[in-house]
Amino acid sequence: RAGVFLTPVGRWNVIHIAPLVWTTEQPILTELPFDPNLTGVMIHGAIFPTGGVLRYALYDQFADPIEGNPEFEAAEHSLGGRLEYDADAGWSVGASYLASRRDDGWNHLGGLDLLWRHDRFEIMGELVVSEGAGNSQWGAYVQGVYSLTDRLSLVQRYEHYALPAPDPHVNLITLGLAFRPFPAVVLKTEYVIADRRNSEASPGLYASMATLF
Repeated sequence: RAGVFLTPVGRWNVIHIAPLVWTTEQPILTELPFDPNLTGVMIHGAIFPTGGVLRYALYDQFADPIEGNPEFEAAEHSLGGRLEYDADAGWSVGASYLASRRDDGWNHLGGLDLLWRHDRFEIMGELVVSEGAGNSQWGAYVQGVYSLTDRLSLVQRYEHYALPAPDPHVNLITLGLAFRPFPAVVLKTEYVIADRRNSEASPGLYASMATLF
């Protein structure tokens, strides 16, 4: 693959099209510590051990973003990789690594993530640790989903994020509902509770409608 692609760190960032995620607001760790997309090359594929699928990706960012996009200041150079094992038993685990260079030097990010599904339940979680270039931070979330019916689902998420100093740690709880009247349409509403308010954590009521074309 060559061109612009979503940065394969964790799970949320590579599925963050609105109809495919459960909430309107995304966790802080999926948007703050790394660039959401890169311009470069990627080698990716899969092998098939007994009982599951092992996917891999190695990538290198060597070009600036396309003019007019993005809404963030991209790193000067990034490279990284991801491994993900999907078991036939309904669970999946992944690991990500990303090194990025900016004016102050190199920053190193590591992440772990998991997904488990059984009947009407789903649990997803991510952990990210970022160190270097005077910008150390880390965060984690766990999200549970229970399908009340084939169209209506209850969503709960707890998130903790340690922002770069001198900002304090933030704890957030999200309680939401997702209703899918048609397979390609989802209506989402949620209430976010936060122990403190800042530019990255805004408690309150959120709602959205998303359509998958």
